[in-house]
Formats: sequence, structure tokens, C-alpha cells
Amino acid sequence: MRRAYDHGRLDERSHRRGGFGPLGFILVLVAAVGVILVVFAIREGSFSAGGAVVDNKLVQATSSVALRSTTPRPKPGRPWRPRGRI
Repeated sequence: MRRAYDHGRLDERSHRRGGFGPLGFILVLVAAVGVILVVFAIREGSFSAGGAVVDNKLVQATSSVALRSTTPRPKPGRPWRPRGRI
């Protein structure tokens, strides 16, 4: 009986999947963002200047998305043509 129990434990241990899971993925993602911020801080000479670079990049990314979302949509049934072109 003891041998069967030990065999079952070893068998179960071999079937477990490894890996980080969702929490590990989030921790790795947060660590990567932290490394990027430290790199910007070293490159710019201070954490406030490095943060300003990140803020400017975020503003550029969000402004381009906002610009695309405010462009008028064509009415259904009409072909779409870019402005300024015939």
C-alpha cells in the first residue's frame, strides 16, 4: 500500500504543469515597466526627466488614438473616400 501511495505522489508531481501563472505574469510585467523607467531615468539624468519622457510618449500615443476615434464615419451604403482625394 505504501509503495502505491508513493508511486501516485510521484506520478502526480510529474503531471503538474510548471510556469508562473497569471500572478507571475503580472509581476514580470510590473518588473519590466520598472526597468524601463529606471533606464529612462539614467538616460535623462533624473527620475523626473525620465518620467517626463514617459509622459510625453503616453500623450503622443493617446492623442493619435483620440484623433482616429473622432474622424467622421461614412454613412452606411456609401463608399469611404479619404478627404482631399477624388
